[in-house]
Amino acid sequence: MILNYILHEAAAFVDEIDILLAVRGPTGVIYWGRPEKQELAVHDGWSLPGDVFVRTEDDRFEYKSRRDDLIFSSRYNIPGTEVESVLQDRDEVYETAIVGSPDEERGTVVKAFVVRHRTGKHSL
Repeated sequence: MILNYILHEAAAFVDEIDILLAVRGPTGVIYWGRPEKQELAVHDGWSLPGDVFVRTEDDRFEYKSRRDDLIFSSRYNIPGTEVESVLQDRDEVYETAIVGSPDEERGTVVKAFVVRHRTGKHSL
């Protein structure tokens, strides 16, 4: 399988460039009976699975999130995985789930579902 990358036009942060993974191989991406999705998922023979990466200062690629997992709020692209990561760093947090919730003013807002450790004594 050959890996490639293309710049993702809607960068989430001004000082970073989001990179959308592109792969070419025998399997590819096929949306049977959905030509509009197929057109978006395959470009010039390259399959675009929707994984977003950031290039680090030492020229490595760090996984950021799935393209369809971004929460679009007030013109910002918010990776749910980053919000989860911040919450999971707290000792009293056992498990988290992040979703986008409709909002009249911002379009969508981040909503977090948190399960605390049974022994957790701190409040969030």
